[in-house]
Amino acid sequence: MPESSTRLIARRSTAALALPAVEATEVSGAPPGIDTVADSEEPPKGATRRRFLVLGSAAGVLAAGATAAWWTADRPGRVATRGGGTRLPRTVVALHADLTGGHKAAGLAQENGVRLAVDHLNSRTGRGFDLALQVHDDAGSPTRARRIARQLAADDRIRVVIGPTTDACAEAVVAEYQKALLPVVSVSVGLEGVTYRTYAATRPPDRNLAAPLVAYLVRTARARRTLLIDDAAEGDFSWNICASVSDAMRSGRHATTRRTLAAEDDTADDFRALAESVADAEADAVVFAGGHARAAKLALALRDAGYSGVRLATERALDPRFLASAGDAAEGWVFATAFLDPTRVPAAKSFVTAYRERFGTAPPWYSAEAYDAALFVGRAMTTPGASGAARGTIVGRLRDIDYRGITKRLRYTSSSTGYTVKALYLFQASGGRFRFLGQYEDATA
Repeated sequence: MPESSTRLIARRSTAALALPAVEATEVSGAPPGIDTVADSEEPPKGATRRRFLVLGSAAGVLAAGATAAWWTADRPGRVATRGGGTRLPRTVVALHADLTGGHKAAGLAQENGVRLAVDHLNSRTGRGFDLALQVHDDAGSPTRARRIARQLAADDRIRVVIGPTTDACAEAVVAEYQKALLPVVSVSVGLEGVTYRTYAATRPPDRNLAAPLVAYLVRTARARRTLLIDDAAEGDFSWNICASVSDAMRSGRHATTRRTLAAEDDTADDFRALAESVADAEADAVVFAGGHARAAKLALALRDAGYSGVRLATERALDPRFLASAGDAAEGWVFATAFLDPTRVPAAKSFVTAYRERFGTAPPWYSAEAYDAALFVGRAMTTPGASGAARGTIVGRLRDIDYRGITKRLRYTSSSTGYTVKALYLFQASGGRFRFLGQYEDATA
């Protein structure tokens, strides 16, 4: 196929810590029996996250218009103190995340990324204020998320919220934050159509995950006939992915067939029948838009059916539990994501080093994106005239600045009503692990 056609298809598919002692604080949504204590100077690895964390010793004033040198000048995690011991005014940012629920892996990764960013911001010299961080756990519950949002909206000290972790919790709270003119910067949320001025999504919407899938199908796999499996258990997410891939493939005159896996269809027989339908359709590629558990069942059924074609999914299936459940049937599966592997990105080298030193492990997915989101917020809060500014002023600054981070460039564009469109990637299951292939345009060139 001509390169111009593949480009057309891809385009269409895209449509610490030296603060004075802090009083122990009750964590939003914490169940009885959970201790809530102030953060220590160096929290132990694996310590409970159900608490407020107040981090900082001094926040740096960042020069307007600074580029990558703004965040690489000092290694993340190195905290500076201000000469003379003068206490600076404190500006508060809140992290609203799922730290104990079904998406706690992403929530905890984001917490750690934000904490490193706060350390970095607080290491800058010539600062005008201290940056403090509060952490609130909604446990993945929209009801708890709404309670947290009301609490933060009513607290005049809070200037910006980073989060929530999930689409459902974000959908439950964005209106509350809008009423309070409280900026909310999301890291892993893929909602579409949120037009509130206070909302800044630092990743593309879920539907855009179709772009890496289409690029791989057309440029790498050169698929002639693709079977799309809409997993009803994932609701609109799965339907939108399948619709977007189908529209893009048909625009390039590639044949697609669509199947729906009902939410209640979860037996081995159900997946065996689904695998047989792939063979009946003579498909040389399969796209599954479900989660990790059902993706693993499909992988096993396709292997048992002798299917050897291309198999693709999204980040909702990119989970170590997929590898554990599918075993050797996971080999070769390709996944579209809105996060990268920072250990494979040269620009993130100092972040990876700092993360390993602080937390004793390699940075997980969405940790580097959260680090960037927090530094993006820092840029908005520390440009001339914004220091200690009202919430509304910061909302405007978030739309004005152009931030180039370790994972992506964040810049508001009215044409996409978002802050980034290129931050989409591909991974592949290989040898019992997920191998990062790169930004999807580069990985499929």
